[in-house]
Amino acid sequence: MTHRRTAGITALLLGALLALGGSHRIEAATTSSADADFAARCGAPGVLTCQGFDAASVFTYSSSQTEGLYPIYGTTTLGGFQDTTVKASGASSLRFDIPGNTGADMAGNFSWNFGQNFSQNSTFYVQFQARFDQNYVGTNWGSLANTSPKLSIFYDQNGSSCANIELTTVEFYGNPMPIMYSDCGSVSLFGSTTSLGSYSASTPLDLQEGSSASSGYNCQYGSTTAGTGNGSGCFFYPANTWITFYYKVSVGTWGQANSWVQAWVAVNGGPYQQFVNIKNYTLNDDGNAAGGFSRIMLTPYMTGKSSSISYATAHVWYDELVVSTQPIAAPNEVLPSSPGNVQVK
Repeated sequence: MTHRRTAGITALLLGALLALGGSHRIEAATTSSADADFAARCGAPGVLTCQGFDAASVFTYSSSQTEGLYPIYGTTTLGGFQDTTVKASGASSLRFDIPGNTGADMAGNFSWNFGQNFSQNSTFYVQFQARFDQNYVGTNWGSLANTSPKLSIFYDQNGSSCANIELTTVEFYGNPMPIMYSDCGSVSLFGSTTSLGSYSASTPLDLQEGSSASSGYNCQYGSTTAGTGNGSGCFFYPANTWITFYYKVSVGTWGQANSWVQAWVAVNGGPYQQFVNIKNYTLNDDGNAAGGFSRIMLTPYMTGKSSSISYATAHVWYDELVVSTQPIAAPNEVLPSSPGNVQVK
């Protein structure tokens, strides 16, 4: 098993990681507690891929590459940049700029393989940090451009990012809050207001669903007011703050209502609070039962965005991407723990 990583670690932690086995690509050593924390998560059992966005090579593009940073569609211009001043840990983060008077693909994307294919009857975990500036959270994309920016896409590396095998996190129109959909946007992961955790396609429904009536975000359609994670209200993106997104996807049988998709957020190192909790969900394949989730795309792509729309340039940052076959510890946790085997507030 190979762990791809670019976070610095202390010499002591280096020895501990190597003792776990596998091949680790390690760059500049540092004593930063944030770096050590990320390195510990990277070295945990089950980790397949770990990307700290610290190496300059991550921010280059070659037409022959199979993963990495990709340019704006139809050009060779990269819209993703290495930012050494805003970062969750390590030397830098990935920043996408979203300037006005640009089309749907205004920034390109960063696409990275999981390191394993997750098909029927399998479970995978994904964790990354994201940060939005005030121009991002303060722009009403729904009313301005009749669209909304994506955040991440899980898909099949042998297929399209817009397909049946797809789980996308996107901002809800007109509100700086995350929701999810699958099947190229044709099915949203909305739940029932009367039965938490149950998929629903009719109103009344929840755009976000917490773990219980008193925990997480239960955000009802038509009543998108800010919540605090205590069971009611919506999770809105705070400006200029690192948010950890954490996903657990249990794939059942393609075409049957037996998959389970869960997602949590943790703000600035705080406790995880759930915003997606949809059981008995139907995940479909793309005509190949052996296909599965095997790649992540990070991008602010906005379907339908017009280049005639003007607004102040907005920014989104990404850092600390981890993909694993086992639960991933939350940042700043002392012990390897995560939703599912720790207390989640």
